[in-house]
Amino acid sequence: MSLKAVLVGVAPFRAAMSRQRRAWDAATLAGVREQTRATQLEVRRAVSMAFAGARGIGGRVNIAGAVRSKVYENRDGAAAAGIVFSKFGGRKDGRFVDYIAPRLFGATVVPLKGDWLMLPMAAAGRSSKSVRREGLALLKAGKLALLPIRGGRALIAVRKTRTRFTPYFVFVRRVHYPRRTSRAALMASAVRELPGRILKARARMGLMG
Repeated sequence: MSLKAVLVGVAPFRAAMSRQRRAWDAATLAGVREQTRATQLEVRRAVSMAFAGARGIGGRVNIAGAVRSKVYENRDGAAAAGIVFSKFGGRKDGRFVDYIAPRLFGATVVPLKGDWLMLPMAAAGRSSKSVRREGLALLKAGKLALLPIRGGRALIAVRKTRTRFTPYFVFVRRVHYPRRTSRAALMASAVRELPGRILKARARMGLMG
């Protein structure tokens, strides 16, 4: 009789353990979601500082909004993972070129060909692509003058008329972006904070007793 009683009690015990495991996995997933969101907001704040004053057609642009996040809820909830990534960039040679990373993690940009980088000048109510397209047409037609600035370390391409100078491009040999943070620092912060967020999620679910 005692053996039968033990066997009968196995199924409820296993069911209870399964519910407990699902609850703990749910708490882990909640902690990962919170940490991923916190890291995303931290990166967005850094991006807002790096691109302060950036403007597009119609006014300022929210480049920080291009910092996105995604949480992967794996079959085993304890193995949940979150990522933070950029959607601000372009395609080159079949791969994504991130425009945010250099401003955030530091970089020195140099021309792939020639000696100069050609940077379109900002113009009210016009996109850089529009300025670039019109400026290139004027440059090829010989209607832009190249004037040295910064002691000859840079050039500015302008269209001269009788009443004004209209700038289109600045030519520089390189552009240096200082490092504002690092991937290692962001990862270290997330690793340090994640256990606390998971513990708080467990406490909210009544799993700490």
